[in-house]
Amino acid sequence: MQRKSNLSDKQQHEVHVVMYPWLAHGHISPFLELSKRLARHGFKISFVSSPRNIEKIKSLLDSDGRIDLVELPLPAVEGLPPGAESTTDLEN
Repeated sequence: MQRKSNLSDKQQHEVHVVMYPWLAHGHISPFLELSKRLARHGFKISFVSSPRNIEKIKSLLDSDGRIDLVELPLPAVEGLPPGAESTTDLEN
């Protein structure tokens, strides 16, 4: 017996991808470009990063609603500078 779903066929077959790049711009930028390409092909994207990184990439996105930006606040970590959210926040 086949179960009846309340979701439309489109909703049942929509693929949702979560992108969670390493917190370095050398990783964030290519993940963002991949996210845009996947979104153009109909994928729903949740792009996860720290609040400051999300703020930096907002202007690089279209407002078509296929990519959701998800802020993930980072806890303080012993040995890292306060407020460090990416590798650019670390001393060389």
